[in-house]
Amino acid sequence: MLKLIAYKGVNVAATCDNGFTALHICALFGRTDLIDVLVRIGDSSLEKEDDQGRTAFLVAVCFGQVRAAGAFERLGSDVNYRYRDGATPLHCAVRL
Repeated sequence: MLKLIAYKGVNVAATCDNGFTALHICALFGRTDLIDVLVRIGDSSLEKEDDQGRTAFLVAVCFGQVRAAGAFERLGSDVNYRYRDGATPLHCAVRL
């Protein structure tokens, strides 16, 4: 379905009210199958930040979505990304 959407020219990198992209939402719900497809389509930036400055990788880590975090790591996300308060994904993981 995502391939069809991309083929039809839908902007899969669009954001919602809080700045989440489709990748952020996939990270939140652990949808590794969709993460791979969105990145392969090529319109989804791994380092795009939401309105609070969180990347999809950071969202995955902070919400305990281990498989999604692993998918982002394999795809090249910055695992040392620093959130606005200076925290890294490791800090977030320790808080869980």
